[in-house]
Amino acid sequence: MNVRPLNAMGNGDGRRSDGTFAPGHKFARGNPNNRKAQKLRNAVIGAVSKKDMVAIVVKAVEQAKTGDAAARAWLADRLLGKVSETELRERVERLEDLLTHNGANGKAVARC
Repeated sequence: MNVRPLNAMGNGDGRRSDGTFAPGHKFARGNPNNRKAQKLRNAVIGAVSKKDMVAIVVKAVEQAKTGDAAARAWLADRLLGKVSETELRERVERLEDLLTHNGANGKAVARC
């Protein structure tokens, strides 16, 4: 096993001994796109008041109650969190298994 000795700048690849980028490394400053996105998020947060958000949510609830699928989905995503692709795949596989095993007798009942 060939291990290079650590120095003040790390192991010679511009990283510190803890693996983080050392000062002077081009990646040590972070992601410039992330900084720009954070500034934009902060601008949006500053432009929307608590009163505005309450009004938006109340309207979405009204729309969801009248059958608006997009409003229901938006509310569910914010209240319950988005369902991951992995979780959806697992649910579909469970449903397929239930239908395969119980479908022959016509009594398939799926609970996810």
